[in-house]
Amino acid sequence: PEYDVTITLEPDPANGTHYVAGETPQVVVTLTGGANAVVYNANQDTEGDTDGNLSTANLYVYGPRSDAVPVLTTNSTTDGGAQQGHSLFLADTGGVPTADGRVATDATAYRYNLQDVALVEAGTYMVRFEGLDYDTPGAPSVPEYVTASSGVITFQVGTADEQHKVAGDACTNCHGATIMHLEGAHPHHQPFNTDGCLGCHDKSGNYADYIGNRVHAVHSASATGDLHLTGGLPRNWSHVTFPQEPNNCTICHTDTETDTPVWRNPHEVACGGCHGTVVDPDPLDFPDVDPAQLEKEAAAALHMELMGGTFDVTTLDVTRQCIVCHGEDRIADLYDTHHLVLFPPPVEPEP
Repeated sequence: PEYDVTITLEPDPANGTHYVAGETPQVVVTLTGGANAVVYNANQDTEGDTDGNLSTANLYVYGPRSDAVPVLTTNSTTDGGAQQGHSLFLADTGGVPTADGRVATDATAYRYNLQDVALVEAGTYMVRFEGLDYDTPGAPSVPEYVTASSGVITFQVGTADEQHKVAGDACTNCHGATIMHLEGAHPHHQPFNTDGCLGCHDKSGNYADYIGNRVHAVHSASATGDLHLTGGLPRNWSHVTFPQEPNNCTICHTDTETDTPVWRNPHEVACGGCHGTVVDPDPLDFPDVDPAQLEKEAAAALHMELMGGTFDVTTLDVTRQCIVCHGEDRIADLYDTHHLVLFPPPVEPEP
């Protein structure tokens, strides 16, 4: 990345561990290590300007870990909307002041005043920053940025107990130092760390679509499971497979201490990632996919819809999740239908 990113919240929680109702911390972002010193209170740079000031300086605040949505910022879910990113510039390239009154950037750092944490439930929350220096001049349709500078931290609200990640650290354990979105139209320089991914792939219904659907769709060789549409069609991942046999959830869901282990409480958005989300796929749109697979995925998607399911992550009805029939000891228990192994964990015999 162009710069090393440091994110802090000021002041620290009064009790030393977690913020409580009445506290309104300020996010402080500083950047070091680049070839040019950043002038934080400068206007947004135009694309092609390589003086070290940024053309993008976006802040994301979201959580809690298990059900992340944008929070505590202007027009977030705690402010009557669902906006994810927030510019930290005092003014745009034309000198027009930012309309976000919570931006408090000064000469020392990018700064943002959060809302009262009383607006959110207790849990673990994330703050992510993304900054880009410049775009290649003369190529607006194919931007080529200096590698994005990014960082993410967590903070506690209402409790000192950190929430477990839904899948633990399985993504980084497998992918290591590999970086997502390293180049292209919107480079993020994002490690395979779900705390950072949830800044966009949350449950707000925004463009990126929920990570619980996308991860299953990418790894399951699904042709129609990905809810993130391109050109009006799902992204075809039928050439990709799980790293091991998919009937062992604990290969990826490594943290068994999560509240109600997620594999015992699935919903259609996650299930559809593997099984399909399109009830009537046109074979002409998927010339490289076996028609039998398309038919199988369509049948699964139709089944979920007919049973009252929805693929809209913002309107999931937890009382009508897949567990109604596929829950533990139900008529079509996932353990049996998926031939799951090491699931649930084996019971130790009594001495």
